[in-house]
Amino acid sequence: MYVEANGNFSENDAIGLTAEMMARVNKKENRKSSPLKLLAGTWYTAEKFNTEVKHAFESSERAMEMFPGTVEGIIISSIFVHSKDNAQTIENFMKKFQKRAQTSGLKLGLRHDRCHELENEHSNVEQILLLSDFMICTSFPSSDEIQNPPVVVAKIVTNRFLQWREAARKVNPKVEIHGETGWSSGGSEWNTVENMGAYWAEMNHWTGENKFRIYMGGAFDNPLNQWSASASHEGWWRLKDNDDTTIQGYEQKFSGMNDIMSSHFYYFL
Repeated sequence: MYVEANGNFSENDAIGLTAEMMARVNKKENRKSSPLKLLAGTWYTAEKFNTEVKHAFESSERAMEMFPGTVEGIIISSIFVHSKDNAQTIENFMKKFQKRAQTSGLKLGLRHDRCHELENEHSNVEQILLLSDFMICTSFPSSDEIQNPPVVVAKIVTNRFLQWREAARKVNPKVEIHGETGWSSGGSEWNTVENMGAYWAEMNHWTGENKFRIYMGGAFDNPLNQWSASASHEGWWRLKDNDDTTIQGYEQKFSGMNDIMSSHFYYFL
């Protein structure tokens, strides 16, 4: 869940209310043993980031008051730490909000798309790791890798996650390393519903076997994601008709996993 910086978080895009909506469901269904859970995300913009982080805390704290445990933590920036200056900016925000997170029972972490740099002796995120409770490492199959069978690609990607966790824990033994990955159902001859389903199923099995949390990108196809030919086809659910964006307008691309879903297998919204 990502929270916008404009105005009051509760008066913006409906996604800003996701935490509260999930808390309401948890409370209504008394889901104490298996609550719906999320991480509240923030996206760095120089002039609005302080407000965005505050909104993430406000929405999360409101949800936690309604049903404790609904929100696990706050992602202090996503896909941003590409230089020492950027890393210093996020480190400062981590320090600024660390006490509030502890008081609210929330974890603090980072979503990072260059986790291979953790294997370097001095990475940009070393100090951030020392302040973090968790880090989400993204790894999507490359254009060459995706030409292999999904089970082979899953092995390549999960080996990366394990290597990055080992490297991260040399800096902070207590940090949780999570993975984010996915497979598109369109955009190339290898991006098919069948291959996507096989990759998701293999990842689901691996998370259960290894007790390693994986976020799959994503829950829904997003027609607005146009940065590549495949980017708008990464969701489990797809639109049946582009003119109907209500819940009735979506359908699952593949089935058979709902009853065996690992507790370590999550969607990325």
